[in-house]
Amino acid sequence: MLRRIPADSVQSVVTSPPYYNLRDYGHPEQLGNEETPDAYVSELVHVFRAVKRPLRDDGVLWVNLADTYAGHADNRNVTHGGRGHATGILPGRVNTTSAAPRKSLLGIPWRFALAMQEDGWIIRNSIIWHKPNGTPESVKDRLTRRHENLLMFTQSQSYRFDLDPIRDERGSSPGDVWKLSTRPSKADHFAMYPRELPERCISASTVRGDTVLDPFSGLATTGLAALGLDRRYIGVDVEDSYNAQAQDRLTSEWESITNPDQQPLFEV
Repeated sequence: MLRRIPADSVQSVVTSPPYYNLRDYGHPEQLGNEETPDAYVSELVHVFRAVKRPLRDDGVLWVNLADTYAGHADNRNVTHGGRGHATGILPGRVNTTSAAPRKSLLGIPWRFALAMQEDGWIIRNSIIWHKPNGTPESVKDRLTRRHENLLMFTQSQSYRFDLDPIRDERGSSPGDVWKLSTRPSKADHFAMYPRELPERCISASTVRGDTVLDPFSGLATTGLAALGLDRRYIGVDVEDSYNAQAQDRLTSEWESITNPDQQPLFEV
């Protein structure tokens, strides 16, 4: 799909790939269940290498990525979504203790960031997404996780970036710690970030009429943010059922924010 997008046509990419060894999306070609962290990172770098062609030289890439602990996953935690997808922790076939001692953080965002740097990307920011209402954890021998990473990459030292649209109420920079609560959703997808997160990314790196791409579209939360800001949107996802639901969400959102006689500015 990325090969079909015209070269130099995308101003910003805002996405959240499947996290490593954490969820089962029920698709044979899914990312996230590779045998090793390095194999997972390699697959991600391969995808974003393909993103370079449609992304303009002055474009910006934003990647939301969480970390994973070493060890076997727990079969007991696997659940299934309404459409038959496994929506829980992956079965324990992947032993990640070869990469780090059991119970150790694998450092997935760090591994990914450095691999992207080696592949020619410039790491401009490592943003902390602080989740004050993050998922409760029963663990008692470490602190509960309340953040994920948001990495900002560029292809060149000169790129489009405007701080003004995302300044706080006092006119100051929001800094590199963003406090954004997760929001409940009736959508059949369990790994959705809040719309406010892609809104900040899109507002800072695009202008009205620009095209935003999400190569791991899911149910197109990035697309909803793009439409609300009067940007065009291209969403790609390997799972057909997610694409169908995304199309419905985007159509509904489009009708709520604009004249229904206008042509929609999205493609899934």
